[in-house]
Amino acid sequence: MESPGTVTGTLSLEGKGLAVRLGGTQVLSGVDLSLRRGTVTGILGPSGAGKTTLVRALCGLVPLARGRIFLDGREMARAGRGEWGEIRKRVQPLFQDPGTALNPRKTVSKHLEDSFRIRGLKPSREDLERAAARAGFPVELLDRFPRNLSGGERQRASLARILAL
Repeated sequence: MESPGTVTGTLSLEGKGLAVRLGGTQVLSGVDLSLRRGTVTGILGPSGAGKTTLVRALCGLVPLARGRIFLDGREMARAGRGEWGEIRKRVQPLFQDPGTALNPRKTVSKHLEDSFRIRGLKPSREDLERAAARAGFPVELLDRFPRNLSGGERQRASLARILAL
């Protein structure tokens, strides 16, 4: 494994010695992870192993007790909210349970519109349909709410939202 921050261009996100405490309990300890640009990475483990916590930490959604996170070789220890917002446009987790990632009060098309707006774009219906199709989401279901979709359809809707970013 390369030293943190030494690889440019190919190394996108790296965690070194990550540790997270939640509610006074050590949840993660000593985790090292390198993610390369253009790849998809799955994190496997038993229930309660800290998979979701690790991903949340890498996205700056939970604080680190120890360790360092690098994005394209830049240490993120002092990154402000605005910088983390920019990072989240590039680093998107796809959690196993899409029901927790989708707002039940918004249609799938509204979720996709929000993803475009985060990037400062005003999407057309064609843009939304193209994003849905890229994820294998049926375009005829764009105006449905998450509760009216199967688990697989919700997962593809979540993926479409990420791809729209």
